[in-house]
Amino acid sequence: GYSLLLGYGGPVVGEIPVGLPPISLTLPWNRLPQLLVGGLVIAVVGFAEAASISRTYATQDRLSWNANREFVSQGLANLAAGVSGGFPVGGSFSRSSVNRLAGAQTRWSGLVTGLIVLAFLPFTWLLSDLPRAVLGAIVIAAIISLLKFGPLLNVRKLSWPQAVVAWATFGFTLVLSPNIDQALLVGIVLALGIHLWREQTLTFRNAADGDTLTFRPQGVLWFGSVAEVTETFSKLLLEHPEATRLEFDLSGLGRTDLSAALVLKTLMEDAEKAGLEVTLAHVPPNAERWLGKVWGIENSNEG
Repeated sequence: GYSLLLGYGGPVVGEIPVGLPPISLTLPWNRLPQLLVGGLVIAVVGFAEAASISRTYATQDRLSWNANREFVSQGLANLAAGVSGGFPVGGSFSRSSVNRLAGAQTRWSGLVTGLIVLAFLPFTWLLSDLPRAVLGAIVIAAIISLLKFGPLLNVRKLSWPQAVVAWATFGFTLVLSPNIDQALLVGIVLALGIHLWREQTLTFRNAADGDTLTFRPQGVLWFGSVAEVTETFSKLLLEHPEATRLEFDLSGLGRTDLSAALVLKTLMEDAEKAGLEVTLAHVPPNAERWLGKVWGIENSNEG
């Protein structure tokens, strides 16, 4: 009414196409390679948004929420959108908040909303002069209570690297908007980089008791951290030339890959060639698979 009576000159919704979408399996298969990356990003963003809002409201209402069912339901919904020419679909902060503010408690709200939309199709012309600012105000009013800057600021007290990831992702989301997929990729790359940086660093609780040395690495042992293992091992043998026995204590190892298992085998063989009596102790269950294959150990927890 305001737009029509006072001649509002700002952006408006405009004409809304009326009609049901056609169902067709004629898809542009030749463009599939170009769409893979974009589709993957949209799937991740779509699932993350729905998961966040669903988990929040499920916790507030003390209801159960299943991530697998959410994933399957979004997949089926997007398959339906694909064959009907629709946009990718998924849960939304704004729509879920508006739905909740309206007092919805069950899935009936979705059915009722769908029926109302179908019934309103012949009257979409009434919305053509609606200012877009009104739609923006509805979205802002719906999600303002979900914006919590406190945890984002306080994360630095728990972990500076994680704080950098969170702040950078948030900042790039604002700068690159509406291309939030690019901001998400920045956040993923930063998170992976910090994760790899952390896993490259091991701690060692080595010990020397008389003529017996204990080599005890702790952390994730993979090809990115084996260089530190080799360097520390060589330094340990160099500092204790009087040692005649060497124990590999693997109780502190986390995940271990094939490269790490091969390096450990090489270190043990080198120690034996140097005249040391080598024993293996406390192999964790998560390392038995690789160590058993590489070393032929049937019961690697013995010793």
